[in-house]
Amino acid sequence: MVKRFLLRAVVACLVILSGSFSALAKDEYALKSSLVLNFIKFIEWPDGSDGKRFKNDICVIGKSELADYGELFKAASYSFAIEKNIANITSHCSILFIGQSEDGRLREILDVLKSHPVLTIADSAEFAERGVMIGFTFSESKIRFVVNNAAIKRTKIIMDSGMLEIALKVIDR
Repeated sequence: MVKRFLLRAVVACLVILSGSFSALAKDEYALKSSLVLNFIKFIEWPDGSDGKRFKNDICVIGKSELADYGELFKAASYSFAIEKNIANITSHCSILFIGQSEDGRLREILDVLKSHPVLTIADSAEFAERGVMIGFTFSESKIRFVVNNAAIKRTKIIMDSGMLEIALKVIDR
């Protein structure tokens, strides 16, 4: 109950702030980086690790300004990597942020990850429609997110139900 309240409060504050950040792309990615860091707190991996005992890298594949915020992730005591090779993702990434430039390789990336517990996040709600677990979007001049719950369930990652409640949209197919 407290965890759900905390989740709602943190994400609500970030969503409210996103309206004031939307004008500048750099600020947009600072906010998205903060959201990714907060998502970690509400995810449990199949091995039982959660945001407090998170072990592996937060990775970015493709061109994305999120890669400019590696120091933010490191400052929060998470390791960070920019990945080019799809085959390497499963060996060290627990979270993979997929840049818009990977549109043509999205199916290949998701096929490599389908049996691995890697939380996938992208800049596009359309990517969530295609199998990415969380996709960012703009709604009413604010950064929001779409959750593909079916994709999450396939990997046995557990997302706190509060995340589903505050998502702009939940995909269950």
